[in-house]
Amino acid sequence: NVTFLYTSDVNGTLVITTGTAIMGDVYITIFLNDGEPIVLELNSSIEFALTVGDTLVISVEATGYSNFTAEWVGVECAHVYENPAWHPEMVESTCINPGIAVFECIYCGDYYTEEIPAHPDAHKFDYSSFTVITPGNCATGTFGVANLTCGECGTVVEQEFEPNHTLEETVVNPTCTTDGSYYGKCVDCGYEESYLMAAYGHYNFDLACGESGACMNCGEIITREHNFAPMDCTSTPYCIDCGNFVGEPQGHDFVDGVCTRCGEYDGFKEVTILEALSTDDGVPVQVCGIISEINTKYYESYDNISVTIADADGNRLYVYRLSGGADLAVGDEIIVSGSISFYNGQKQIAAGGTYELIGSHVCTEYTEPTCTEPGICTVCGAVAIEALGHNYVDGFCTLCGRDESNTALEGAVLDFSTTDNRTEFSSERQVWEQNGIKLIHDKAASTSNVADYSSPIRLYPGSNMTIEGDGITVIVFDCYSNRYATQFEKTLTTTAFANNYVISDNIVTITLDEPTDKFVIENLVSQVRVSSITVNP
Repeated sequence: NVTFLYTSDVNGTLVITTGTAIMGDVYITIFLNDGEPIVLELNSSIEFALTVGDTLVISVEATGYSNFTAEWVGVECAHVYENPAWHPEMVESTCINPGIAVFECIYCGDYYTEEIPAHPDAHKFDYSSFTVITPGNCATGTFGVANLTCGECGTVVEQEFEPNHTLEETVVNPTCTTDGSYYGKCVDCGYEESYLMAAYGHYNFDLACGESGACMNCGEIITREHNFAPMDCTSTPYCIDCGNFVGEPQGHDFVDGVCTRCGEYDGFKEVTILEALSTDDGVPVQVCGIISEINTKYYESYDNISVTIADADGNRLYVYRLSGGADLAVGDEIIVSGSISFYNGQKQIAAGGTYELIGSHVCTEYTEPTCTEPGICTVCGAVAIEALGHNYVDGFCTLCGRDESNTALEGAVLDFSTTDNRTEFSSERQVWEQNGIKLIHDKAASTSNVADYSSPIRLYPGSNMTIEGDGITVIVFDCYSNRYATQFEKTLTTTAFANNYVISDNIVTITLDEPTDKFVIENLVSQVRVSSITVNP
């Protein structure tokens, strides 16, 4: 899944074309200049007439693959002209001759010229005409004076110059193996200057790599060494002079588990869950935790599961498509080995990780259960003890005081992780029912097939959503991520419920002013993906 921003630097028409989805689903949503979402169907094209500065935000959600191309048609460059450092038509102005300034487009290379007027002070002095009038004296610090003549107009000006020193020099020439030196001292004022001259180094340009012969400078017998290109730790060295692969790979140099040459880790880096959440992408880690949630979506197709592991401090890490794991259960303590990746706004262990089962966790610390809410383990996040259920005596619950005659739903959940609860579906409408809750999803103004399903449910822009149930007062939407919670907010702010909702991360809670048996939202603004709905928690 990826979202990227494109800002146009030209005027023209951008044609975006999609192909067929392969091995899964592909959903593309485009926003032009932060406007309404546009759902791009597969095997179709769409045109955008863009000018400089227009923006396209393209959001792609995929469990499969599809071709995606973008091509400009009828582009007109929105020229931005600047003075280039050099151009063949540039001419510098002088004291008597005008010049030519060039202004070139930074995008397409188009250019235009302007004349630069001559300027009386823009002389072009010919330093071959340097004529000394008064020599300088370094002993007294007196500057010399000389005449300079402009090669354009003949103007003569006087210019001061620093006096020259008369140096007594001592020179030690460098050799192939030793550095040389220079020292000079002025006999008039005592000024000194010195510097080193680097050793030449042996050389014989006629030798091939690996051959021996006499040094062209000193005659010593030398062997020409290979000139290796920069190399990694596992590749065979390559000589850029002779074009041959020579010798063996240099290998890793591990210090404290990290290669000093390439930065690769020696096996897996042992980290805590908290450390894993701040580790760079691609780093192989080994992290221990207790399974708090299991997702078996990919088990039948790929023989793997996804899990969430937790620690005693409540830190959680998602492990995507862990190899195998059919026998794992919530509460098991495992050590996971895999690479860190950043996906869908969160750090996780990438697909293909392996695990070692340490043992099963026993939930001993958990939240207090109520009649409708289970006790949740504060370590692993799993259900430690089931909800107590109501204990009615003389029409009232002895635990929470609920009136037995109240038929309103209480804590009922409608789950969208599978299609088991979908009772009706077509390209125009789908219906889901569970635990006394019914959700009706109508296509309405949407351009998408509302029956398209990729866990969890997708509620498309332009569609209508109706939730039915007895005595609805509170509805909790467990969105797929906080991104979809934010997109749901775009719809809620335009409805009568604009002041009745609260968002916390990926959870959207709507509290109604009075009980109802039907809750309706029409014309969703943005796509929303929802894992489950809970009524009257």
